[in-house]
Amino acid sequence: MSLPLPPLRTHDPAAFGRVALLLGGTSSERAVSLDSGRNVLEALRARGIDAQPVDGIAALREGLMQGRFDRVFNILHGGEGENGVLQGLLQAFGIPVPAPACSAVR
Repeated sequence: MSLPLPPLRTHDPAAFGRVALLLGGTSSERAVSLDSGRNVLEALRARGIDAQPVDGIAALREGLMQGRFDRVFNILHGGEGENGVLQGLLQAFGIPVPAPACSAVR
């Protein structure tokens, strides 16, 4: 049985809620993630999305425990961003794991 999914496109940036832009981390690709993250953060904010940078899984976990985020946009390269740790954390907190739908905002 599949659950109904919300539309992937929206014209209302507020529909995304508070977005944690997960970047940096501890992998050998940290510098690439930070660079990518700066660009994505700028694009999200330019479209009116309430996005905040979060450096690494530990900081994300803390923010989720405090209820600061509704969604997570993953820009981690390698390590915990790709080995299932992040996905498990998001599932435990009931955070949606969408495709990069945020980029569909115009």
